[in-house]
Amino acid sequence: MVQIKQRLPGFEQRPFHIFITYGVVGYYAHVVQREVEYGNGQRARGFSYSEIEEPLATQFGVGIQRRLTPRLAIRGDAQLLTLLTLPLGYAFSTGVSVALGHYSTN
Repeated sequence: MVQIKQRLPGFEQRPFHIFITYGVVGYYAHVVQREVEYGNGQRARGFSYSEIEEPLATQFGVGIQRRLTPRLAIRGDAQLLTLLTLPLGYAFSTGVSVALGHYSTN
């Protein structure tokens, strides 16, 4: 998933701000199975494979964040995952963000 979080100008009331998120979603997996020896002496050979699906789905969301300290904020957001115009799923989340720098005072 590649996701961009963008503040909405004009919707900022200190210490709150509203943001939107958008991006694309793909899939990657690499599976490794080691050789297995069974109790009767038989062996199953090991194998590995990779799967890659290009980003076909899109993701959109909206959320609100409240700054508690210059480096700490809480946030909540809702996300919608779609394939063209077909909704695939949704998610709601809350979390705590710890900034490596400082949150903007705007």
